[in-house]
Amino acid sequence: MHNVLIVGLDRKARHRLAAAIEQYGLDARTAGTVSQACDEMDRHAMAAVMIDCGVDDASGLQALATLPLQPHQTVVFLSDDKGDALADAITTSDSTMFELLPRDAGEADLDRVLKSIKRSRGDADGSAKRKSKSFESMLGNSPEMLEVYNMIAKVAPTDASVLICGESGTGKELVASAIHDRSECSSKPFVAVNCGAIAENLIESELFGHKKGAFTGADKDRTGVFELAHNGTLFLDEITEMPVDVQARFLRVLETGTLRKLGAEKETTVNVRVVAATNRGTKEAVEQGRFREDLMYRLAVFPITLPPLRERDDDVILLASHFLSLHNKKQKTEKRLTDQAKERIRRYDWPGNVRQLRNMIHRGYILEGSEVSLDCLDDLLDDDETGSCGDAVNAHADKDDSDSTEKSASIRAVDETTDNSGVDSDTVLEVEVGTTIDEAEKQLILKTLDEFEGNKTEAAKVLGISVKTLYNRLNDYEK
Repeated sequence: MHNVLIVGLDRKARHRLAAAIEQYGLDARTAGTVSQACDEMDRHAMAAVMIDCGVDDASGLQALATLPLQPHQTVVFLSDDKGDALADAITTSDSTMFELLPRDAGEADLDRVLKSIKRSRGDADGSAKRKSKSFESMLGNSPEMLEVYNMIAKVAPTDASVLICGESGTGKELVASAIHDRSECSSKPFVAVNCGAIAENLIESELFGHKKGAFTGADKDRTGVFELAHNGTLFLDEITEMPVDVQARFLRVLETGTLRKLGAEKETTVNVRVVAATNRGTKEAVEQGRFREDLMYRLAVFPITLPPLRERDDDVILLASHFLSLHNKKQKTEKRLTDQAKERIRRYDWPGNVRQLRNMIHRGYILEGSEVSLDCLDDLLDDDETGSCGDAVNAHADKDDSDSTEKSASIRAVDETTDNSGVDSDTVLEVEVGTTIDEAEKQLILKTLDEFEGNKTEAAKVLGISVKTLYNRLNDYEK
């Protein structure tokens, strides 16, 4: 939890204070009103809240009563009036730490308060982890991840099968482990198997076990993973890679709670909670004949979908800072991410998700000094930016005009002699000869967005760029 929320003050003062906060390795967020502050606190966990006592023409205590504060958060009152009411609040609170700070605080006062926030943040983070142990390996404050935590909390105490869907690197095994940790069988075994990593001729033996002499090379009895996970949880990753003929036996074990080892005469009773995962579309696998439909429905009693990292708001910065802190702790260093690194991290799509981010932070830690700017991301960012809007123009302008179901973007350079008759102004953007490439690109993007009524996904598809790149462009235009 790295966020510090600034509530009130004028815009310039908020930005000055935010800049000072970020120099201490904290992430600053701003809100001009109490209502905006509540929205920010609903979306993001805060280490501290700095409240202007004049926000919304209310006193600091009135504003404080409206905010959804959590235990162990630090509250800093920004005021030039050290009144008794504020002093009483500071001395009588048990769970919240209060500070007073002048609106025009000098460097020494800011240093004292921000260092205090950093210290209390460490204590609060440790307390939160102890209080929510099941999620201690899962980081993220985005609404998407909060919903995942909510789903885990609901399904974990039951015995329902769970199917976790998500792209590679999103943390599916962490979710399975969290479900196990919150279940009634948390003290029993948690066994994880990657179905895609087992040779097809060995998967039955791996899952169900075999008796000595069951086949050539079976020189001793083998216990399968179902038995190893008895009374516990069996996590089967890449479930759609399991051979179809084995899926029938697997389904029977789920339905009856019994299995027969290869070469055995008697059946063995097993009590296992199955959590499966896939990075593929299960319905697509069913349509292609690679996955049994009845098995899909049996596993997907409770489906959980993990969001890709590019859709998790500022979780990417939280995770990056966390991974860097792990290396710092292990090597006893104090390296930090620069503002440049954070901007690079925000701009990149992270197709490999959290796993790729973790590896990239490790690489940056090794290659760079105390200030980690992640220069190693430049090549990836360049690749992500390939396929400029200009390239997209040429590609889409060649489409068959008779296809009325798909819109296209095109650009037309004009001068004073250009004949504009017959031009459809809804689908053609005209720019004067001599317009810069950047300005032409900006006009094309905004025109295309307008054509698609603000639908960024469709606009990015037509322009031939990623949605992330489109957001980056729009952010640049706002600046």
